Order: sequence, then C-alpha cells, then structure tokens
Amino acid sequence: MALIEPGVYSAKVTGVAIGKNPNGGSYEAQVRLQILGDCQDRGRTINWQQQLTGEYARYGISGLISLGWDGEDHRFAKQQILDASEGGHTVEIEVAHQRFFDKKTGDEKFFAKCKIVTGATLADLNDDESAELGAAIAAARSSDGNSQPMPF
Repeated sequence: MALIEPGVYSAKVTGVAIGKNPNGGSYEAQVRLQILGDCQDRGRTINWQQQLTGEYARYGISGLISLGWDGEDHRFAKQQILDASEGGHTVEIEVAHQRFFDKKTGDEKFFAKCKIVTGATLADLNDDESAELGAAIAAARSSDGNSQPMPF
C-alpha cells in the first residue's frame, strides 16, 4: 500500500496509550488517528508518538490537550480523549514523509510520519510511576508558563 500523501488532514482519535516505553523507559503518549474528509487517504490511520517527560514534554502535553484531555490528572487523559473523539472532536494533523536508511540493505526508504500520534505498545504504569509522571507533567507545565493547547 502506498504511503499517506504529505499534507494537512482532519482526523479523529481511534486509540490512545499513555505509559512507559519498555525499551527506553521514557514516559510517552501514543495515539492512533483516522484520516477524515474528502481525500484519497480517507479512512486510513496514522500514529503519533510523543514523549511526556524531558525537553519535549510540552509538545506531548499540548498535543494531548488538543486531542481532548483537560490537562489536569493524566490518569484520566486516555478516557477523556476517547470520549472527545466519540463526541465528534476532530483535530488537524500534518503528515510528512521521513527518510531513513535500511540497516540491513543500506537502501534509502521513506515512511509517512504524523507530526502529531500511535498504537498501544506501552507498559501500564504502577502507582509510583504514575506519581512520577504526574509530577513531571506538572513541572513541565509550570516551567512552560503556558497550559494552552498548541496547534499540531
């Protein structure tokens, strides 16, 4: 199947995961989006993934707010985002093609990347990890000085 064409699309959320990446140990959000509208890629899905801690936390937090999270307790973010989507909430996403080189063959290849969400492969959080993520989100939001959603 061909890659989703680069461009700006209207999309709705079809899946959300918020947790700890078992490979890198970072806290992140992964959101699956379905493309809407009158276009050749209507109905196709693309994933957005963003860290929720560290230097890129503000983008992940702002993205989740734009997707329907109220920005308060992260433990409710997944359900709030899914509820917003089921209620008709849509977002604009930008799709771009990103180049990489296949390590086995050395061939140049491309993949479609959503500059905003992805599937659910994160480890569930225990109580200590949940508290740590909550503190990190609060710190990122207070240091940024801006809790308003940023456009995708």
